[in-house]
Amino acid sequence: FALYYYDKKGMGEVDFVAAQHTELIPVEVKSGEDYHAHRALDNLLSNEEFALNRAIVFSRGNVETAGKITYLPLYMIMFFKKETMLDKIRFSEV
Repeated sequence: FALYYYDKKGMGEVDFVAAQHTELIPVEVKSGEDYHAHRALDNLLSNEEFALNRAIVFSRGNVETAGKITYLPLYMIMFFKKETMLDKIRFSEV
């Protein structure tokens, strides 16, 4: 996947937008306690023109989901990586 920065007047600034296959995933990284506050991310998700299915917020909190947003602990950033075809193949023992 490719990472992009998004900043548009009236919409707000989002840390990253990950492009994976045909899907765009906005990603925020929050270090403070108020990681549920993300106006720009909410603006993007509510814009029907973008047709975004999900977003990710990395924070000091725990794993949780609220609507289209998945909150993940900061340490899980290391698992946010490029997906390869080998990751999708299931090998079975003969």
